[in-house]
Parts: sequence; C-alpha cells; structure tokens
Amino acid sequence: MKKLVLIASIFAVFAGAAQAETAAQSATVAKRESSDNYFLAKRESGDSYNIAKRESSDNFFLAKRESGDSYNIAKRESSDNYFLAKRESGDSYNIAKRESSDNYFLAKRESGDSYNIAKRESSDNFFLAKRESGDSYNIAKRESSDNYFLAKRESGDSYNIAKRESSDGYYIG
Repeated sequence: MKKLVLIASIFAVFAGAAQAETAAQSATVAKRESSDNYFLAKRESGDSYNIAKRESSDNFFLAKRESGDSYNIAKRESSDNYFLAKRESGDSYNIAKRESSDNYFLAKRESGDSYNIAKRESSDNFFLAKRESGDSYNIAKRESSDNYFLAKRESGDSYNIAKRESSDGYYIG
C-alpha cells in the first residue's frame, strides 16, 4: 500500500508539474498573442466588436457600406453632378425649371404655343407682313398711304375723276 501511495504521489507530482507547465505555456501564448500582430489580426477577424471598429475608419469598408445604404446614397447623390443630372432628366419639376432658361427648349416650346406664337409674330416683320397681306383692315390702312394704290383706286372713282378733271387743263379745254 505504501508503494501505491508512493507511486500515486510521484504521478501526482508529475501531473501537477505537467499541469503547471501547461498553465505557464497558456499564459505565454496569451501574452504573446496580445502583442503579436498576426494573432491580433486573426482574433479580430472573427470578433464583431473589432470588425465594426475597424470598418468604421476603413475607407474601403465605408465606401462598400455606403453603396448600399439609402441615406448615404441620397446624401452622396445630392452633391454629385452625375447623379443630379441623371435624376433631373426624369424629374418634371427640374425639367420645367431647366427648360424655362434653356434657349433650345424655349424655342421648341414656343413654336407650338399659341400665346408665344402670337407674341413673337406681333414684333416679327415677316409675320406682320404675311398677316397684313390678308387682313382687310391692314390692307385698307396700307392702301390709304400707298401712292400706287391711291392712283389705282382714284382712276376708277367717279368723285376723284371729277375732282381731278376740274383742275386738269386738258379736261377743262
């Protein structure tokens, strides 16, 4: 029995030493990993807190996260000329706003807008002349001060014939 106790004691000493050695090794590993970049990186790669912390200041992750984040998309597009232009091209308010100061659109819109046609024609000599040529009021007004029309009209107007002949020596004689 004493032998058994002695053997058990020897095994206990070896087991304790082995356990102590394992504990010491574990402490050394933990200590090394706490300052070893490879182990830190490996541990952080699966640690949600560290992933979140790293991504919050990592431009690649920020960009990747923002590309699918509606708030950031909206914020970015509000100051990005390409997105502004793309959005405005299908936005009736912006189309109207842009067209109101764009000569091409103004001209295009006016060409089929009766108010603008009338307004433009009222100061456009070609349209004035064209309109007057078939407007009885303007024809009469123009002829009343146009020598050719006066002479033509007077040649067949009995009042003017009589008036002219009364002071025309040929007719008097």
